[in-house]
Amino acid sequence: MPRSLSSLSAQVPCGLVVHPDMGGDGDKILLVDDEPLIRVLVARQLSRLGFTPVVAATAEEALALSQTERFRVVITDLQMSGMGGIALLQRLSPIQPQARFLVLTGRGPVAEDLLPRGHRIRVFSKPWDENELAAAVRGTDCGARSTLPPPASTRDRPTSRVLLIESDSRQVLHFCGELETQHPGEFATTVASDLPAADALLDRQTFDVIAYDLELPGAVGLQAIARLQGEAPGAGVVVFSAVDDPEFAVQTLQAGAQDCLIKGQISDVGRALRHAQERKRAERRLASIAFHDPLTGLANRSLFRQHVAQAAAFAKRSHGSFAVLVLDLDRFKFINDSLGHDAGDAFLQEVAHRLQVAVRDTDTVARLGGDEFAVLATPVMAPEDIGPLSERILAELRRPIELSGTRIQPTASIGAAIFPDSGRDSDTLLSAADAAMYVVKETGRNGVHVHGVELKRRVAHRLKLEEQVREAVASRQFRLHYQPQVCLTQPFLGAEALLRWAPEDGPLVAAREFMQTLEDTGLIIDLGSWIIESACQQLGQWRRAGHWVDRMAINLCSRQVISRDFVPRLRKITQQAGLECSDIELELSENMLLRDTDNIHEVLRQLAADGYRLALDNFGTGSSSLAHLQRFPITTLKLDRSFVEHVATDDRSRSLVGGIIHLAQRIGLGVVAEGVETEEQLLALRAEGCSLLQGYRFAAPMAPEEFASRTERVALDASQEPPGSQLVSRRVARARASATPKRRAGQR
Repeated sequence: MPRSLSSLSAQVPCGLVVHPDMGGDGDKILLVDDEPLIRVLVARQLSRLGFTPVVAATAEEALALSQTERFRVVITDLQMSGMGGIALLQRLSPIQPQARFLVLTGRGPVAEDLLPRGHRIRVFSKPWDENELAAAVRGTDCGARSTLPPPASTRDRPTSRVLLIESDSRQVLHFCGELETQHPGEFATTVASDLPAADALLDRQTFDVIAYDLELPGAVGLQAIARLQGEAPGAGVVVFSAVDDPEFAVQTLQAGAQDCLIKGQISDVGRALRHAQERKRAERRLASIAFHDPLTGLANRSLFRQHVAQAAAFAKRSHGSFAVLVLDLDRFKFINDSLGHDAGDAFLQEVAHRLQVAVRDTDTVARLGGDEFAVLATPVMAPEDIGPLSERILAELRRPIELSGTRIQPTASIGAAIFPDSGRDSDTLLSAADAAMYVVKETGRNGVHVHGVELKRRVAHRLKLEEQVREAVASRQFRLHYQPQVCLTQPFLGAEALLRWAPEDGPLVAAREFMQTLEDTGLIIDLGSWIIESACQQLGQWRRAGHWVDRMAINLCSRQVISRDFVPRLRKITQQAGLECSDIELELSENMLLRDTDNIHEVLRQLAADGYRLALDNFGTGSSSLAHLQRFPITTLKLDRSFVEHVATDDRSRSLVGGIIHLAQRIGLGVVAEGVETEEQLLALRAEGCSLLQGYRFAAPMAPEEFASRTERVALDASQEPPGSQLVSRRVARARASATPKRRAGQR
């Protein structure tokens, strides 16, 4: 609701703020800033100057207000959460062509090549001079002008074209006479005596407003409204009725009319027509917002799926074919991180423009989200037809782009799927094209791959697997098995918790077959909590039963680690199981450390401070970097089985393994060699100084009951102590002492 500025104290509310003595459109100033204090100060200054401030806290709110309002001046902060000021001005430029743009910034000069052209743009550095800002708002700062050329000239609003569907000549004369008397020169009226005559006119001409008499002889009532909207989707519709019934008026609006006027009660028909025209424009703008990407103006995912569904329906009837292309920009994150989000937005807008240039007139371009775009190519009769189109797209994109003085040469990975071979609906086709795109990503980027029989089989398998995994989670078909970790030089027994899927009608399935699906679907978040809780509880149960196990290793994924409540939940689980933090070793992949690095680093710092051990799993197979060992609080390296496999037969592999072990020992890290299967591998690793081993040479992953009954012997064999030694007695003594108070999770 509009409020006077005199009622404000600490914060200007977002929306329209009307000055008590003002209200004309020519006096409205759009103010956009995410800082409440700045909004208060500037709004009060504008009010003192005699203007009406319209306030928005975000760029998105400002865009919504601009759909229905016209502003003399737009004042915006440059750095805001969400969409930045530059991206906002670029979006406002076509819908506020006459407005002047004033930019507030606290970070020095602004790159002119990112600003829209025209609008007499002026930049003010915080803190600004109030007199200079006032002069800029009034337009009296003659000495300060933009160096950018103005946009193409815009014409004044043209005369509104009205189609009146009326057979009564007296009503026609009254209608036209009212318009000419009250709004001379504003409307040009064309008359049709019935709906067929109106249809013929709509085939040849366009109209801004259609006025329709519901009592017209031969009229079909409210059905005619939908008919007129279908023939003239851009025109507002005003209906005249002799029925003074509010419920009936609501029905006309629900049918698609913008207004319903009662005959004999119309004081200003021209005003009603103008309002209907504006309401129709607002409806179309809202529809555009709902179905178009606000940054690029392209169709969004929802509208693109509709277009694909329409193309599929037509292709089925005509026995035709078309293609869906999914395009992902290579290394876009680098642009965002190095040049900033405003430059990233400008980059995406340029890419959108180039895609529209490259495709054919019959094709549709969409932005699916982030740096992912899509093209609906119609028609495409065979896979070889995709080649010329994709090459045009890649060639257009490869042209360098200048952003803030930096020369960027974009590249993209394109996946294509063809109807009906790759799918018969939008979701299947998009999934197939996405799978093909990832083939390009995996094989070097900057290319195109067409979905084929093999990829179709893989997509079908992936979709089926996702469905099965969801059902498995819901019906609790997952189990934990445990594989021992043994030491060659001292009494030690560890366990790694390994997830297994136990289908009702099949054998156990190893984690490598379904883990990626769990991560992709987000199911790993809840299931991961169950894994941690079950493994910790199992360790506590073994100890209370007299089976001492020194440590439990648990695998993590990045989605678990960066979830908001991961650390406090882990502390609670550890404490409830009666364990020390050091009893738990959390295994991380190398690739995990590359994602959201700052957040990952903070979580790992907290875990290390609590006393949890952190192991780098499969070391040497991912994006290995010694910097990881320096930056992150890692305590253990797990040598991947690919190194262990040849350690006894290949001198180069053995030297590499020995070097890694020596490096780890020099910087105080433990080393676990996994995948040990033969006696020769065991002896080679022992010779290189690796004492912690894991693999089928000692035992396969086992159910909890079997682990408890077998692992004492496994540990004895590994440490080469005779069966009658003191090892077992020491373990029993430690198990009995497990009730002694220990440092719990979260205690520093």
